[in-house]
Amino acid sequence: MMGMSKVKRTVRTVAFVAAMAASGVAVAGVQIKDLIDAGLDGLCAGFGAAVSKNEGNFTSKNSYGCAGAFQFCPATLVRYFTGTIDAFLTNPKAQVTAWTKYEKDQWGLATTYGLTKLIGTTITYGSKSFVVDRSAILMACQFGCGKFGKLYNYVVKGSDCDSKAVKDGNNVSVCKYLSDGVNKAVSCFTGEGDLFFAENKPKADPSSSIPIVAANGGPVPPVQKVDNGPNGESSNTASCSSTALTGKGSFFELVEGKYTLRFQTGTTPDDVGKILDVIDRRTN
Repeated sequence: MMGMSKVKRTVRTVAFVAAMAASGVAVAGVQIKDLIDAGLDGLCAGFGAAVSKNEGNFTSKNSYGCAGAFQFCPATLVRYFTGTIDAFLTNPKAQVTAWTKYEKDQWGLATTYGLTKLIGTTITYGSKSFVVDRSAILMACQFGCGKFGKLYNYVVKGSDCDSKAVKDGNNVSVCKYLSDGVNKAVSCFTGEGDLFFAENKPKADPSSSIPIVAANGGPVPPVQKVDNGPNGESSNTASCSSTALTGKGSFFELVEGKYTLRFQTGTTPDDVGKILDVIDRRTN
């Protein structure tokens, strides 16, 4: 059974997504709420939406026969689903179930082959420098995390983002996937606490950003590093319902205990979760 704190975090995520949808903010791929409705753990739904954004929606099928929100190709699909591709495309719950098992299996491979030793290292790809965390590893596992896969090649062949050995058939480097995956909750796949690094957070534009403020008008201290409990759960018992989240012009306010948090409408649920995690720990 899902722990009470995780239930409340899911409620907060769903409330946030509902408010974002009401504001007209578009979300590519399968939306977080739809993934949760299909059975994905709410804690990891933000990561699921990020993967889906790069892959497709529940009814997507490409010219290679890869299907669904997470683009299961035929050779992989037969390991995770019994039935036809058409049946898979009409069954969001089956897609989420298959992908959850796939992610757990890939994390096992990443651990077995030592790919997790990248965690905590800094990579520069293009104009972006980022610190590799568990979610970055799992995002890169969309290439596969087995021996001689793209991420494996990156780890054992000199860590060169531009090497042909780390690129797919479309010439996309595994480093792009590592970069896209940072700072997302994945503990429901890894069984380990989530790590969020401040270095990965995009720098705000001071001319347009709206500050995050506490009830007393002071700023909420910046996120440095958050490490959840062994099950990725928060221990905060304070409740937060959809009535606590209100849209006011170009931003949203979220009341969490004694704090009132203000976010721009473009803020992602993952960013909201990081701030809530900080508050959880400061109120316990």
